Formats: sequence, C-alpha cells, structure tokens
Amino acid sequence: MTLHPIFTAIVLILFGLMAVPPMLSLARERRFGLAGLMLLTFVAFVVAGIAASTVPPGAA
Repeated sequence: MTLHPIFTAIVLILFGLMAVPPMLSLARERRFGLAGLMLLTFVAFVVAGIAASTVPPGAA
C-alpha cells in the first residue's frame, strides 16, 4: 500500500518548517552562509510538498 500524496506533502512541509528555528538561530549568530543553506532546505521541502500534493492518489 502506498502513502497518499497529501500525507507525503504534509510530512515534507513539516520537515521544511522544522528547518526554520535553526535557520533563525544561525542568522542571529551571524552565520549567514549556514542560514542560507537552511533557507534553501526550507524552500526545497516546501516546493517538494506542494509538488507532492498535486499528484493524483493512484499515480504512484
């Protein structure tokens, strides 16, 4: 049995949201390079979550 695309999207977006607090902490410590990588991680997870939510349930 495969996972429903909406559940996959929710998990990916949650992973993206979990990248926000460390990103803000790194920015406060003036480590902008690492904070930028965390921002890219956040964007990648959110984009993947949005893409996963558009897949029809039986397409996998």
